[in-house]
Amino acid sequence: MRIVLLGRPNVGKSSLFNALTQTSEALVAPTPGVTRDWREGPLTLPNGQIITLIDTAGLDDTEAGLAGEMSALSRQQAQQADAILFVVDGKEGILPTDETFAQEIRRLNKPSAVLVNKADTKNAEETALEAGVFGLGDVLLTSAAHSDGMYDIKEYLQDTFCQHLSDEKLEEAPDSEEDVPPEEKVLSLAVVGRPNAGKSTLVNKLIGEDRLLTGDIAGLTRESISIEWAYKGRQFKLTDTPGQRRKAKVVEDLEKAAVDTAQEAIYRANVVVLLVDAEPFDVDAGVSKIFHQQDAAIAQAVIDAGRPLVVALNKWDAVRGKQEAREQSIYHVTNLLYNLAGVPVVPISAERGKGIDKLLTAALDVYDRWHTRVGTAKLNRLLEEAVARKAPPLAKKWPVRLKYITQTQICPPSFTVWGTRVEHLPDSYKRYLTNMMREAFNLSGLPMRMHFKSSDNPYK
Repeated sequence: MRIVLLGRPNVGKSSLFNALTQTSEALVAPTPGVTRDWREGPLTLPNGQIITLIDTAGLDDTEAGLAGEMSALSRQQAQQADAILFVVDGKEGILPTDETFAQEIRRLNKPSAVLVNKADTKNAEETALEAGVFGLGDVLLTSAAHSDGMYDIKEYLQDTFCQHLSDEKLEEAPDSEEDVPPEEKVLSLAVVGRPNAGKSTLVNKLIGEDRLLTGDIAGLTRESISIEWAYKGRQFKLTDTPGQRRKAKVVEDLEKAAVDTAQEAIYRANVVVLLVDAEPFDVDAGVSKIFHQQDAAIAQAVIDAGRPLVVALNKWDAVRGKQEAREQSIYHVTNLLYNLAGVPVVPISAERGKGIDKLLTAALDVYDRWHTRVGTAKLNRLLEEAVARKAPPLAKKWPVRLKYITQTQICPPSFTVWGTRVEHLPDSYKRYLTNMMREAFNLSGLPMRMHFKSSDNPYK
């Protein structure tokens, strides 16, 4: 069952969404128009059943520009929903636009109710009386800011809306992740990058519909939006994220919050696609740089989170001098990400759908290799070979001995080496061991964790 929150901008729909789903996924701020796309999340009813709640950008009485596009997406969700919760501002009271939108919702002939938000204000009860003439069903008082009335809303949805629907429209709670075989797990794929790189366009092209707002306006996406999708029998959860500028340029609280959602999406992802705008590259004009310092900073954040990375060079069809552009981009990626050589670099055109299959193939490849588990015997044979080929340097005239190695976890592949005086092992030798392991076990381009410990008993 799908229930949509509708209403004017800034009446508290996103706050209600967070309170009802018990998350903080929807970005909340006092500025109107913060929510621009729509998002969905699971809402657990008192009887344990789960329905889908949808937060929308809000309704506007104009059809032009960005506001018109946002309203169109909200109306589309209203048409597809099973029931509607119309949200009004209890503090401001009923405005003429509320009455207009109520008439529009009534014509959809769907189960509906009115939520008077900010019920802790003195005008709320008067607003509720006025909302009673909308003809949209019952009127419920609530305060999302204080989480008041949330259980009453859930109980109302269960007793009123759900009884009108067949049982198959109600979703049972999913099994825990531990109960799902690895091959059946949903692959969480996050798309990150600087503003206006084409992230929303790429996600729209992948799912085959205009799900997300797109345009030439930098910063159009303000929240991380996740969408479930299937590709060649594999289940994906695609996440579009806000563009990330250099920290020095981010001064507004709203943009800081948007960047935080992008960083959070990285930590939640299984694979991260860094989308880079390649269009400015022009051999004739002397522009030979694709991968910028901010791209490297975003990529480093992905690596620090231990997530596998794929670099996608977008707008490739507009590049003049593709051979030079590819060589330069690989060179820049290799040099700026010196600790992660071998990251896949895939030219694409999100708008035209070119290179999408290669991009997804690369994402599936790094995802599968991210789960690599190497046997202890193989690891120790490689350690012996590495030490025989190049012994560790002396530590204050005393030898550093590497005795034993084992893998401690996957995702990312993590290893621990035991020995004596390993605290004196130089970084250059640690990189030497890491590079040998990358080459031997097909781990190139993946984040790895190497730990060195001193212990008389490596099994302890």
